[in-house]
Amino acid sequence: MNKRLLWLLLSLAISYIPSYAQPKQNTYTLTGEIIGRDTGIIILWLPDTTGIWRKDTTLLNKGKFQFSGYINEPSFAHLIGIPRKNNYSDFYLEAGKQHILLQQDNFSSFKMTGSASQQEADSLYALINPIEKNQNLPDASKQQAIIESKIQFIKEHPSSYVSPTELLGLLNNLPASVANELFLSLDEKIKESRAGNLCRDEIKKKNSLTIGSPAPDFQSFDSNKKQLSLIDYRGKYVLLDFWASWCVPCIESTKTVKQVFSLYHHRGLEVIAIADDDRSKEAWRKAIIRDNSTEFIHVLNGNSINDKYDIFALPTKYLINPEGRIIGIYIGTNGDIDLQNKLKELF
Repeated sequence: MNKRLLWLLLSLAISYIPSYAQPKQNTYTLTGEIIGRDTGIIILWLPDTTGIWRKDTTLLNKGKFQFSGYINEPSFAHLIGIPRKNNYSDFYLEAGKQHILLQQDNFSSFKMTGSASQQEADSLYALINPIEKNQNLPDASKQQAIIESKIQFIKEHPSSYVSPTELLGLLNNLPASVANELFLSLDEKIKESRAGNLCRDEIKKKNSLTIGSPAPDFQSFDSNKKQLSLIDYRGKYVLLDFWASWCVPCIESTKTVKQVFSLYHHRGLEVIAIADDDRSKEAWRKAIIRDNSTEFIHVLNGNSINDKYDIFALPTKYLINPEGRIIGIYIGTNGDIDLQNKLKELF
């Protein structure tokens, strides 16, 4: 998975329909080529003109492909190849003609032309990538340097559609006052964009889902059709793992969850894996077998739990203490190390 914007993968699961404007009918064409692969399929995830994420699939012809359709505004998008690590890329698509060059098993190192928003994003990644690769920096210092680089980018690019997307990913690491200040610095058209409206809503919710606040209770049925509620697990540490069968980085993150489960389950840790708005019960059950995660408590979410926990990215994890309070929030696979360290402290 592309670590640069990992926190937004689950934007795939969000059905955010803006009511503030009528959809515009701007067309896009995305042509591309995969070096090292001639046949098969490639998948594009992109918000449609109502703001709902849609999946489009096309066949490769001698490694080449093309997508076309309608788009309201420059938007964060995803290309997914065969389900193997590094066959996933995040990028910015906009109206007009664009071309992307991908390398099999290394989608994150793509080269793209025709997208001004992607050029802006590339300028940010040029600052972040050396920080991520700096082995002399401790993880905490590295994370802080990346956060500061993104904040500076947002301040310097108030008219960029990249800015609210980056701000959305930073919200878990920012005080509400700083998040609000950054949001207010954006141009009005950016505030009213899809990502801008998501930022506005998340900032409003930020204070209700913070470390130390009560974890919202929920009721559902597990994969064995047994009724459960979160309150049933008082007295134990509970890890809520929001994921989906189609989520590529979730597969990697599940490996971490399996590790911590094997280490701490006998000492009082439960894992409730909540499949976020999955395609079907069959896909959900197959993914449980695929990931060899049958030891977890599995719940198929119908967006009700998603809404209570303000899920805007997958994977996302909430760690809850025996008193039912949130003691950790971990977004994307980048949060897995923090989760492991927190559990070491607790156990």
